[in-house]
Amino acid sequence: MIAQKKVTFPNGRGQELSALVELPVNQNPHTCALFAHCFTCTNDWNALRQIYSALNQAGIAVLRFDFAEKAYTPNVEDLIAAAQYMETCYDTPSILIGHSLGGAAIIQAAAQLPRVKAIATIGAPLEQAHADLLNQINKPYLLLHSPQDEEVDIEQVAHIFQAIPQPKSFISLDGANHLLTRKEDAHYAGDLIASWAKRYINLEKKKALHVEKEVAVRLGETGYTTEVMVRHHSLTADEPEEKGGNDYGPSPYDLVSAGLGACTAMTLHMYARRKKWPLKEVTVHLSHFKDYAKDLESSEDQQSKIDHFERLIDIEGDLSEEQRLRLLEIANKCPVHKTLLSPTEIHSSLK
Repeated sequence: MIAQKKVTFPNGRGQELSALVELPVNQNPHTCALFAHCFTCTNDWNALRQIYSALNQAGIAVLRFDFAEKAYTPNVEDLIAAAQYMETCYDTPSILIGHSLGGAAIIQAAAQLPRVKAIATIGAPLEQAHADLLNQINKPYLLLHSPQDEEVDIEQVAHIFQAIPQPKSFISLDGANHLLTRKEDAHYAGDLIASWAKRYINLEKKKALHVEKEVAVRLGETGYTTEVMVRHHSLTADEPEEKGGNDYGPSPYDLVSAGLGACTAMTLHMYARRKKWPLKEVTVHLSHFKDYAKDLESSEDQQSKIDHFERLIDIEGDLSEEQRLRLLEIANKCPVHKTLLSPTEIHSSLK
């Protein structure tokens, strides 16, 4: 599955720009974003990886590229060229995102991209060219900045915030440095941008997803933080820190337990509603571990260990003891419970 694509396109000066398009794991984005990173950063900048990963998990494709030159003025033209390429090959970028001087270029380019719906900048400095542009920005704007940023002081960001019209939002990245070198700071920034942008990009109008399977999962070269998409729903799986992960999400076995718990609660409510029983709430507590079966406790064969799921069901409602016991029986008949106890086949193939 190709979720990252290298592309090239010309700018207005006849130079070829190289870029990477980062697609969601199901390769069917509902929205596109154009990301302009700091001019001294590269595509290997770790914070960039964390930010576009968070956006991808929200169903947003990201085009990120290296500017042809490391001076401020011509890069605005590069941004326009990138936006035009993205509109031709994918979709009009709905979100402009810029970090540091990339954010400064985003502010100037925004006026020339009227179809953009939202703008977000991270640690963007105040530039002389902004004087007549800031009060003309008529799009939702999110400013992210760390009070510990030693490259761009808070006064510059405050001036930008005061000059732009509503709607606008400011979020402090307290404790982060200018380059967001701590991965938790970069991941936090990406999550914030993705969540904020959802208000402005008309997700209810997105096209129906056409994916090969109902579930798609992607893991890159490092770590265990894994993107999961179930139809148009996104979540993150990971391993706990003691197992080498970042603990950004539940582990694979946690997800299996969660599926069993959700199915149990739904099944009990379906049954009670059909019977018109006064069941108010179901809470299911689960744990998973591997241990010997009772008749194999003395075995020294490690292969004899089996999976155990312990399920504690808390039922609220004015129910008789007979009804409660019947619901306990029904819990053992939920579809996921039956699947876990049934012989299962998994057929794998390489794409």
